[in-house]
Amino acid sequence: MNQDLLFERFYFNTGVVTQSLQRWNGVITPGVREQRYGSHPYNPGKSRWAPLPESEFQVADRFQPYFKLHGSWRWDDGTGQGLMVMGGSKVAVINAHPVLKWYHTEFERRLRGDTRLMVIGYGFMTNISMAPS
Repeated sequence: MNQDLLFERFYFNTGVVTQSLQRWNGVITPGVREQRYGSHPYNPGKSRWAPLPESEFQVADRFQPYFKLHGSWRWDDGTGQGLMVMGGSKVAVINAHPVLKWYHTEFERRLRGDTRLMVIGYGFMTNISMAPS
């Protein structure tokens, strides 16, 4: 089951984010650009995502960031190859893709202070350093 896409389809399109105490103007998956097919509303099953140039890695003010630390099955690396980290050598693969490396840096930075974290997936590890050893 692909929980991230199920979550996106309903969370992104139902206005849940914008109804949360007027804190957010919306939700954004920073560092990537959706490549839609047709004029339909957000539909993860019919869109592809590709990384933006590193100079455009940012989170817009008042937008809730949605970081996909291991990419997704509908992402490509900008060369047409898939961008979803699975199996062994995760740290090396993540460090080889600037958008994923930035996600991990942002993830660690944002965990400091008053932060709420929602994890969607099969597992979660703590105390991971993304710096090359």
